[in-house]
Amino acid sequence: MRVINGSVLGLIGTFLAISLPIPLVSLLAALAIFLLGLGILNDDGILIAVSYPLGLIYILFVSLTLYYVPMAKIYHWILNLF
Repeated sequence: MRVINGSVLGLIGTFLAISLPIPLVSLLAALAIFLLGLGILNDDGILIAVSYPLGLIYILFVSLTLYYVPMAKIYHWILNLF
């Protein structure tokens, strides 16, 4: 289970690194990582079971956002921030 939990933690972290800079979107990933870490620390299966769907929702959100939003639009949006 440690390998599976570590893989899920790494996968959520990877998607957190490639996500768009949209405010408050990374809060869901941070909550999933926090609950997963707390569940591993306390050997609590309930916290781990709660963190898996949160991480899956975040991964699906980032995947769908990157699929449906064209990269040119993202590039222009980031340039307009500065």
